[in-house]
Amino acid sequence: MNSINHKLNPTQQNPAARSRRGSLMVEMVVCTILLSVVSAVLVPGIFAVHQQRKATRYETFALLELNNLAAMTNQQEPTTLKLSSWFTDRYSEAKLKIDEVTVPDAEPSAKHPPIRLTIIKATPEGLPDVEHSLTIWPATPNDTAEAAE
Repeated sequence: MNSINHKLNPTQQNPAARSRRGSLMVEMVVCTILLSVVSAVLVPGIFAVHQQRKATRYETFALLELNNLAAMTNQQEPTTLKLSSWFTDRYSEAKLKIDEVTVPDAEPSAKHPPIRLTIIKATPEGLPDVEHSLTIWPATPNDTAEAAE
């Protein structure tokens, strides 16, 4: 028996193999289009989730800072309060605003009216500033002496 390997020319190959000749390029184009569509849908969603996490993190830190400032009002005058360096290092554009709150039914002789502490973070043009507030009623020296007894 003759053991010579016969090579078939392309015209004698299986017809299914001949029809697949250009399909690799078409498959690559289809995959590229599908990946482009999927990324066009996912990237804005991922960006929105990232922005929401940043906003939530800022809100949490701002509320913690307000609670810390409220605790400090028993030790120092509220008008001398300022944001901590820890907070201003992270959010340098944030400002603290301290206002006295007028209560309609309160006695006019109240020595320590309620105080509203507000942290204001500037935003890009066209958007309103982000504000987080906390209203506190500072303790009078008589209240702290009675609590100690």
